[in-house]
Amino acid sequence: MCRCCCCKERSCCDPIIPANDKSKCWRWVLIFLLSVHAVVIIIKIIYLGFLSIITDVAAFIILWIAIARYDYCLAITYVILNLVEVFALIVVLGYYL
Repeated sequence: MCRCCCCKERSCCDPIIPANDKSKCWRWVLIFLLSVHAVVIIIKIIYLGFLSIITDVAAFIILWIAIARYDYCLAITYVILNLVEVFALIVVLGYYL
C-alpha cells in the first residue's frame, strides 16, 4: 500500500477531501459523463482516425482519476480540455462556413 510522504494517515490513492452525500451524487453524474465520453471516443476513431482522439483520451484519463479521488482540480482540468476541443471545432466550422 502506498503512503504519502507528507501524510502518514492516508494513502496517496484516497480522496483528498472526505466525500459527503452531495459529492457521491455528483460522482454518478461524472460516471455517466465518462461513459458518454467513451462513446464519443469510439465514434471519433471510426470517422476521423486514431490521431483525432489524443486529447480525448487524455481528458478521459483525467476524468477517471478525478472520479476515483474526488478531485475538483482534475475535474476543472477536464472541463478546460473539453473547452479547447470545442473552440477548435468552432474554428473549423468558421472556416467551413
